[in-house]
Amino acid sequence: MPFVVTKNHFPDLPIEWEDCIQKTAREFEWNTTRVLYDSKTLPTVVLHEEGYRPKSIGKTFNVIKNQLTTTEHDSISNTWLWNIKHMHIYYSIGFKAVTFGRHQDQEDVMITQAYGTMKYLMDDGTPEEILPQEEVILEPGDSLWIKEGTWHDPIVTEPRITLSLS
Repeated sequence: MPFVVTKNHFPDLPIEWEDCIQKTAREFEWNTTRVLYDSKTLPTVVLHEEGYRPKSIGKTFNVIKNQLTTTEHDSISNTWLWNIKHMHIYYSIGFKAVTFGRHQDQEDVMITQAYGTMKYLMDDGTPEEILPQEEVILEPGDSLWIKEGTWHDPIVTEPRITLSLS
């Protein structure tokens, strides 16, 4: 399957809940906050606005970028890694929170776990058929590079902050 897991890729990321809350409030003012929810689960907040990275969020982005641009990688295109410009933040306050479900992305992404743990079910299926899945557990500091078009199903297992870089 076209994905690469790197355990403890980014140890000690400095992201803080307070800055996620500040970013949420600012994006709410700008009408750019997206909240995924249903009546049976806790919500997930999705922060996409690139123009505002308060304190620890900006520092976290810079830590990741600096490490990626100073390290050679065997399994992932170094050119892709060195050109990362976007960092979206997904956070949930409890387990079984809503996600986008099983989906494909239209570009390569690197998922980085900043707080809590997440489970991903990866497969090579089609929209109609889920082939045997491989389970990936991300803990703080771990990364998961996913090649565009790869089916993956994120599952929230506890309060978490997850970063999606592209």
